[in-house]
Amino acid sequence: LRSGAGAMESGPRGAREALRAAACGAIYGTKIRGPHALVMALVFGRKPPLQLLRGVLRATHEHGRKLAAFALMFTCARRAARGALGTGKERASALLAGFLGGLLVWGDGSPISAQLNLYLLARVLTGLGRAAGARVGLKGGARASRLWSALMWAGVMAMYEDESLRAHLQGSLVSSMDFIYAPQGGEGDRRVTPRALAPALGVWAAHALMGGLLGRDGAGRG
Repeated sequence: LRSGAGAMESGPRGAREALRAAACGAIYGTKIRGPHALVMALVFGRKPPLQLLRGVLRATHEHGRKLAAFALMFTCARRAARGALGTGKERASALLAGFLGGLLVWGDGSPISAQLNLYLLARVLTGLGRAAGARVGLKGGARASRLWSALMWAGVMAMYEDESLRAHLQGSLVSSMDFIYAPQGGEGDRRVTPRALAPALGVWAAHALMGGLLGRDGAGRG
């Protein structure tokens, strides 16, 4: 009777846990994607305002919906895997549930999914590299950070310069690099105007001014 009652209690508790995870995914996705999509539309958008707004809402909806769906699916699948595999199989349960959620939710190839998958790839590789280094006694720090940065930037710049490899880089990355490294006389030259430079110069001046004021205030307090 006790085991039966416990099973009955675990059902509603598991459902509440899954629904809560889905709600948190929707909230987080909306909070993260909404401001980002709005800023990108205002800075780089060249469509009518209504189309820009529609794009912002579409991207925000997709991000929040997919995070909610993945959180719901992962929580349910992990609970089911735990029941099937038994105790002490937390990593395997998470691996199976994550595989299922990634396959069904994030595998559609949309720009939002591709961006999140690339974000996770970088984080996973970095985490695995740190774990491997810790196992063989290598410590992180300034030297490791500089070496890692050097390898990443060397690789991406070499791929960008090679036309056969550039096509395999993410489209938004190539667009950003084209914006900066367009050849002389190309579209990049038309972007370098006093009006275009004004925001950057204004931010730098404000940063220097605030740094001086805060530094002076800290010195006075000391």
